[in-house]
Amino acid sequence: MIKTILVPATGSDRDGAVFASALAVARAFAAHLEFLHVRPDAAATTVAMASDGGGATMVAGLINRLEEEASQRGEKAKQLFQGFCEREGLAICDAPRGPQGPSAQWLQEIGAEPYWVAEYGRAADLLVIGARERTRVFRWTPSRGRSSTAAARC
Repeated sequence: MIKTILVPATGSDRDGAVFASALAVARAFAAHLEFLHVRPDAAATTVAMASDGGGATMVAGLINRLEEEASQRGEKAKQLFQGFCEREGLAICDAPRGPQGPSAQWLQEIGAEPYWVAEYGRAADLLVIGARERTRVFRWTPSRGRSSTAAARC
C-alpha cells in the first residue's frame, strides 16, 4: 500500500503535469503527497565555479544573481503547489490523514537536488519525478532517396 508519495517541485511549467500524475495515484490510495523544493546553494555553486578558474571578478555579482534566481524559482514552485492544492481540494498537513483522502505537505531544503530527493525518497513509498524536456533529432529517408531532419519533443 502506498502511504507517502514524494514529488519534487522545481518551479518549472512542467510541474503541473507531475503534480496531477502524483495526485492520481494519491487518490487511489488516500496517500500523503510530499512536495519537495530544493533551492540551490548559491555560495557553494559560486565557489565551485571560481575554483574552476572563473576568478574573483566573476564571483562578485554571481552569488546575488544566483540567489535571486533561486528565490524566484522557489516562490514560483510554492505558488504552483498552493494553487494546485486549492484547485484539487487537498488538505495541507504534516502527516497523512488516513482514509479521509489524500493530503499534501510543502518541504524545502537548500543544497543539491539529487541528494535531497534521495534522502526524502528513502522514507517515501513512491517518487513521481517529471522528465526533463529533451529534443531528439532523427533522420528520415523516404523511398525517393531524399532525406530530411526533424526534431521531436520527448
